Amino acid sequence: MLYPKEIVPWGLHFVEKYKPLYNLKPWEWNGKTIQILKYIRVPNNANAFLLAAKYSNIEKIKFDDYDLIHGHFIFPDGIFSSVLAKKWNVPYLITIRESDLDLLRKVSKTSSTWKWAVNVLEGAKEIHVLNNASTNFIKEHFDLDAVLIPHGIDSYNIVENNTSSNSSKIKISVVGAINPNKQIDWVVKAVDEYQGKKSIQLNVIGDGPQLDNLKTLAKDKSNINFLGKIPHAEVFKHLASSDIFALPSRKESFGLVYLEAAATNNAIIGYFNTGIYGVLEEKKEIIYIDNYSDFKTQLFNLVEDEKLRQAMQKNAKEKVKELTWEKVIERYSNMYQKNLTL
Repeated sequence: MLYPKEIVPWGLHFVEKYKPLYNLKPWEWNGKTIQILKYIRVPNNANAFLLAAKYSNIEKIKFDDYDLIHGHFIFPDGIFSSVLAKKWNVPYLITIRESDLDLLRKVSKTSSTWKWAVNVLEGAKEIHVLNNASTNFIKEHFDLDAVLIPHGIDSYNIVENNTSSNSSKIKISVVGAINPNKQIDWVVKAVDEYQGKKSIQLNVIGDGPQLDNLKTLAKDKSNINFLGKIPHAEVFKHLASSDIFALPSRKESFGLVYLEAAATNNAIIGYFNTGIYGVLEEKKEIIYIDNYSDFKTQLFNLVEDEKLRQAMQKNAKEKVKELTWEKVIERYSNMYQKNLTL
């Protein structure tokens, strides 16, 4: 197992963001050694991986014999997957993530970065994606098909009995890093603006650079609680007592927390064409939005309409029962077996 790590020049290792990379050493995980693959990354999006394949320590790493390679990103995993696949004469698979698409959106089709993507994707035996947004992007820009296998959830986290409230008090939860991408300010603002008949309470779980701004936006409202970063087990307890989960995050490779919310009986609002999009069915298992006005309208509808809220909760939980890790791992296994025998 390889962990690609860009080489951090001496001097930059004093910068906080580069310290973890500079100090990263091989480690053990489940009886396997995770080896560090060092490479040069150019500080320019268009040519970020121009030197990656040529200047790395890949020749110094000792490998066992493998029949199939799975690169978990296009960049840089896919680059090294293609290099090793050619060297060993074995097939490789590629998983596409939001960080890959985000980079490709920033560069032209004449850039070396885009050309590497073409090389990696066209050479892959199969392309794996986590959501429909990635499927659509790859089809539109590369005319290639992909297989969608989402992340899974542990079956023991599926709450069979609905512990959320059915009274006039509606609990809303949001969980995530508090940064501009998550748009948690939408949730706080909407709760502050709600003037309906229901009593609502918002629990914001997470920490990040926007936390102070959100607290200011909340205006010390007693029904908006900031719980900070808490243990995962505590997150589940709060989700299990919640009625609605709202996270209008603009960029997500998947967003496992949406499945966790579904497993704990929440009606869910997510962002259109990213993350969980295409895994949970629109208007049946989740509501997708792409602007604040629509978000506020849909949130208020869920608050006011008990029948709609309960239907969304029920449908989402039924779907998540199909997405336990046991079933997802079986789909991965089938994908591997298919590509080993073709």
